[in-house]
This record gives sequence, structure tokens and C-alpha cells, in this order.
Amino acid sequence: ITRSSMPNHQDSLAFASAVIDLNPSEHRGGLFVQTGAHASGRSYVGFEEGDMLLHQHDIQHGVQVQSGVRVSLVLWFADSTAACSSALAPWLLHASGWEEEGAETSVKKEAEDRGRRSGQRAEQGASRGRERAREARGERARGRPEPFSAESKAMSQYA
Repeated sequence: ITRSSMPNHQDSLAFASAVIDLNPSEHRGGLFVQTGAHASGRSYVGFEEGDMLLHQHDIQHGVQVQSGVRVSLVLWFADSTAACSSALAPWLLHASGWEEEGAETSVKKEAEDRGRRSGQRAEQGASRGRERAREARGERARGRPEPFSAESKAMSQYA
């Protein structure tokens, strides 16, 4: 993705994010951390070659390149396999103070269910794709070739 700015935001769908500025000497500006709603609360991160910034989901940050071209590598991390296979972010429940008994178990179960349903939808899509390919090749859904037409039967007598 090429862009010179990204507004102030939080990476709420990642438990933690790692940012590596791959060419810190070739641009001015870049990644900032912002306290408060106004841009006057921005502090630019002074990367040097080989530096990495690791931050949690609740850090307000953004990008504003003032000159040059910035190239970065960004990695997002989840805190569990269940969170990776679903669109859930259980860390947000903890951050919100929702510590109701059983809430974490229920979130993990929902994440597992979403992951399972996602896998089922992927298999259904693959099955439909295989069926379309068979149809394109003139095969029946059961995988057997279509019977020869009368014309092809007649031609096969001369082969």
C-alpha cells in the first residue's frame, strides 16, 4: 500500500503491533503517537536503522510523512489461536473491564465457532468451485462423464 498519511487510530483488532521503519533516513515525519484528540499531542517516533516499535492495541497512533518516501513493515499479533481464526478481539473485553464470570470462556467458544463456520464456508465454496469446473468440462455433479451424444457414438464406430 502506498500512502503518505494515515489518520490517528488504534489497532483494536490486534493485541499488539510491531512497526519497523525500513528506511528511516530517507523521509521526514512518519509514525507518530498521539495523546488527546488534537494534533498538537503528536510525538513522532525517531526510528534509526534496525529499530522496531512494539505497542499494544490501545495506543493512539498514525502516520504523516512530510517529505520523502517511507517504507515500513507492520506486523499484527493476536493473543490466541482462537482470536486469529475469528474476527473477535477478546483483549477489548479485558480492556473495557468486562470481567463477568464465564465471559472469557464464552468469547473463546464464540471465536472457535466462528472459525469453524468460516472453515465450513470455505469448504462449501471449494465444493461449488469443483462442481462448476465439472460442469465446464461437461461432467455430471457425481463426477461421471456425460453420456456420448448420438453424433459422437456414430463417430466412434469409425475410430
